[in-house]
Amino acid sequence: MTEYASLVLKVDSTSAPKANDDLRALQDQGAKTEQSMQALADGAKIAGAAIAAAATAAVAMVAASAQAADAVGEAAAAAGTSAEEFSRLQYAMQFDGTPEQLGQSMLFLNKAVADAATGAGKNAEMFAAMGIAIANQDGTLRSSHDIMLSVADRFAGMEDGAQKAALATEIFGKSGADMIPFLNNGAEGIRELEAEADRLGITISGNTAAAAGHLTDQFGRMQAAGAGLSNMVMASMLPGLTYLGDEMVAAAANSGMMENAADMLATVLKTSVAEIIDEAGPADLVFVNELNLGAVAGRGLNGN
Repeated sequence: MTEYASLVLKVDSTSAPKANDDLRALQDQGAKTEQSMQALADGAKIAGAAIAAAATAAVAMVAASAQAADAVGEAAAAAGTSAEEFSRLQYAMQFDGTPEQLGQSMLFLNKAVADAATGAGKNAEMFAAMGIAIANQDGTLRSSHDIMLSVADRFAGMEDGAQKAALATEIFGKSGADMIPFLNNGAEGIRELEAEADRLGITISGNTAAAAGHLTDQFGRMQAAGAGLSNMVMASMLPGLTYLGDEMVAAAANSGMMENAADMLATVLKTSVAEIIDEAGPADLVFVNELNLGAVAGRGLNGN
């Protein structure tokens, strides 16, 4: 063997195992890389699903908040007050009253104030006896919110009883008696709760209520558009579906398809019953017969 051949053999015998080891290491690294990429892909899918779920929840939350803010704006307008004042009072009333009755109570208060301003009825005397001014120094009427706080100050100093409940009913209508616990806080206590509403972000501004009303209207329009699209698709498909249905019914009636189907079903049932009877023993048949008799007796007792 030549010296060159001997050197080649020596190199092959020492480098081949190392090359195999390097190849296996490279394959293992490739497998690990593939696993890492798969893990990243799975993580991305999970993250994408989480982001989609969070986005859906956020949209639902915004929609619900928008509806609530829109309702506050509409109730405030009907009650003759601002969205800010109405939302603050609504928050304050949830601790010692019935917030859902605030709108109706404010409406009745506004009527009582208007009647007092025009001299109708005894409302002017009632407010005067309580020491409550219904007009500002410039002759304009005070806001219903400010008058309510003045009434609260008077109620806070009065003893609870029939006279107080009757006075509350005169000012706030049927829900007046339910408002007494809230009014007993006095103007200062109510203002503290209103300030708390501001700090907690509960207060709804007029601009927010208006924007929420617009968004709610847009949601309604989108739902209506979806219903309209469904109606248009239905209208375009009705002629074809109606024709197809008519043709199927006509084919079934003319070709005796229904009779053939009924015959096939009856044959299957008869065969099945015959096989059951063949395989059942005498005891089984007696048991079935008893069940039939029991069912008949039951119908008889029920008058059927």
